[in-house]
Amino acid sequence: KTDCGSTHRDLYRDKDMDSAAVDSGGEGPPQQKRFSKLSEYSPLSDDCVSEVEGDYLDPNFASIANTPMPKLKFQSPADHDLHNGNGNSQPHIKNAPKNPFSAPKELLPLRAVPEDNISMLSQEDDVCSSHSQQLKKNQKRVSKCPKASTILVILLLIFVSISLGLIILSVNYDMNLKAAQSELVAAQLIQKPLREERQDVQIDFEDYELKNQIWQEEVDQLKAEVTLLKASEVDLKKKMNNSLQKQEDIFQQLQTSEEDLKKKLNNSLQKQEDISQQLKISEDDAKKQLNEATHKYEELIKTLKSSEQKLSVESDHKLQLLKDKTRRAMVIASKLLINSSRSDSEAWTNILEVVKEELESQIVENSSQENKNIGFYHYENADDVLAFYSSESISQNSSSKNRYARLTFQNGKLHQHVLQELTPPPHAIILPHEQIKNAVSSGSVTTFIDLAWPGHSPSRVYIKLYGSTDRAQQFLWLCTGELGPSYVNSKFDAVLNKGSPGEYIVGGNYEGMSSPSLIQNLTEGGVYLKPSNEGLVTGVVMDDSTNNAKFGIYVEEESTSKNAVGFGQVVGEKSMATIKLAAKYDNITEIVVTDCGIVLNL
Repeated sequence: KTDCGSTHRDLYRDKDMDSAAVDSGGEGPPQQKRFSKLSEYSPLSDDCVSEVEGDYLDPNFASIANTPMPKLKFQSPADHDLHNGNGNSQPHIKNAPKNPFSAPKELLPLRAVPEDNISMLSQEDDVCSSHSQQLKKNQKRVSKCPKASTILVILLLIFVSISLGLIILSVNYDMNLKAAQSELVAAQLIQKPLREERQDVQIDFEDYELKNQIWQEEVDQLKAEVTLLKASEVDLKKKMNNSLQKQEDIFQQLQTSEEDLKKKLNNSLQKQEDISQQLKISEDDAKKQLNEATHKYEELIKTLKSSEQKLSVESDHKLQLLKDKTRRAMVIASKLLINSSRSDSEAWTNILEVVKEELESQIVENSSQENKNIGFYHYENADDVLAFYSSESISQNSSSKNRYARLTFQNGKLHQHVLQELTPPPHAIILPHEQIKNAVSSGSVTTFIDLAWPGHSPSRVYIKLYGSTDRAQQFLWLCTGELGPSYVNSKFDAVLNKGSPGEYIVGGNYEGMSSPSLIQNLTEGGVYLKPSNEGLVTGVVMDDSTNNAKFGIYVEEESTSKNAVGFGQVVGEKSMATIKLAAKYDNITEIVVTDCGIVLNL
């Protein structure tokens, strides 16, 4: 470097100046002073020393450096510390950077040159000159590196790139700003209905608070009612406890009376034993008396139990009066039958009138539930007072047995039930069946069927027949059982058109699914053509054949069409209600006809 060369030249100038001063006879600086100058810190930098030992060392200089001539060396860290006095050691020369163009870092001290080697300084000057030439060559190499203009171009390109980036960012910012503004407008548009909804919610909340207040008042009322109920419950518990206490008292009284009876029985037995001993009754007589006493004891127990059932004396009295009146009606009917001819219809009418009057007078007095089952045979309600039986000769079906039909008086009308093979009770009034048939109007007959299914007690359905047609006559025979078969114990088959207009139920399979007709060649249309009204009773067409005994009952009206096989009509609201209940039942095949018959018009 130039610094390195100038430094050595300064050294050699000092030497020359000293030599010139000596030659001229002047007083030059003492040798020791020159040596001390050389012993001061050298202006050579680390980089300059590196050039001496590095890649740019001249070969001539290297050969000189290998001579015994003393070299410029770094001081040891200890000597360095002594010179600079700061306690910091300098890095070793091997760690110095080898770049000859780097700026000097720190000044390093040089070791002092001995006096006997001063003559060698001229050689070092030559070495420095050659080194300066080498530095010039290196500067030429450095001149080949990129100039400052190239760096400016690069910086300009970087500036242009940054400017473009900023422009792009600005455009994106404008676009984002516009999008944000549009979103803000949309948000304001959305906010308006939200405010309206908030107002609606506020109104609903006020309504809710009002309703809540009303509900709270109702809850308070319910709480008050609950309090009253609890109070009434406490009263009921008190009454129940009192009732239980009374029952316990009665039970204790009964136990006391039983103990008294036992004591009396024991006394009686004791007396019997005393009497037996006194009278010396035989052992058999004593056993008989003991049995009698035991029997009396059982009767006393029964009497005691009957007293627990609280059977009133008044009901027994009414029961006895009813029995007496019934017997009187039987006597009256029997006398009239004996005194009149069976073939005289007028006498038969008189008999029925007398019996009817007597029965009506008894029905008025027989309205209590206690007298429900009073009579000779079987009664379905409190109106059933007297049972009539009529006999029919069955010579028509070649049988020697007689069949009987039970007669009951219900709802102010006389009902004849289906003819069956049964034994009439003793003392029953037996009337000829022919007389009853004559009392039936052939133009308008009312029949009845009793329907029952699981969970439902038998209910009666009244059916009025239209005229004296073949289908009406067949239905009448199957209700009375006059020809043998009847609808009793028959089941219904199906519900057709369920839930739609024209819904109807089908029944009457008295002999399975066939149910053959009692009258052959049954027709349809003509007199059978009827409107499909609610409660219409019709025949059933099966397999393109109308010859069967089944019947159908309309549950819902079908106004758009007519039925070609109608022969009857359900009468009465209760009857129609029973039909509708049967149609709603889940399994129609479980509905059974438990009884049937006709209504007699007296």
